[in-house]
Amino acid sequence: AEARQQNIDLIWSPQSNLDLYGDTTRVPAALNLGVRVAIGPDWTPSGSTSTLEELKCAKQLSDRRWGGLLTDERLVQMATTEAAAAVGAQDWLGRLATGYIADVAVFAGNRGDPFGAVLAARPEQVKLVLVGGRPLYGDEELMADIAAQGCEPLDVCGVPKVVMAVKRSSVTA
Repeated sequence: AEARQQNIDLIWSPQSNLDLYGDTTRVPAALNLGVRVAIGPDWTPSGSTSTLEELKCAKQLSDRRWGGLLTDERLVQMATTEAAAAVGAQDWLGRLATGYIADVAVFAGNRGDPFGAVLAARPEQVKLVLVGGRPLYGDEELMADIAAQGCEPLDVCGVPKVVMAVKRSSVTA
C-alpha cells in the first residue's frame, strides 16, 4: 500500500530475473497492491534480446505460475502504456492517439487476435517499425514505398528486411 501511495512503479525484466536469481518478481502481489508494472528487457548477457522475447517469457510465467493472470492484452499494455507511464512519458508515448509520438510496430499474425499476434510474433514477423512517425525498419516491399532512400538490406531469420541507415530530412510541400 505504501508503494501505491508513493507512486512507485515496477519495471519487470522476467528473463533476466530468472537467469540471474532463479526466480522473478511477485507480479501478482505487486498488482494487488496497486503498483504499476511495466515490462522490458534488461540486457542481453542475462536476459532477452528484445521486448518480444521478454513478453514471451512473461506469458509463460503467467500461464505456468499465476493461472494466466496476465492476459495477452495486459502484457502488451505492460510494454506500451504502462511502460510509458512508469518513465513519466504517458502524455506523449505508449498509445496510438492524437498528439502522441507515432512509435508504431506492425506485426504479421492473426488479425482476430491482435494481442495474441504480438505475443506470438517472431523477429521476422515484424512488418514495419515507425519511430516518431518515420519508417525505420520493415519488410522490403513496405519500406520501398515510404523510405526508399537511405535504406540498407538486412536478413532477419531468412526474411529480407530493410533498415533506415541515414536520418531523413523533413519534406515540405
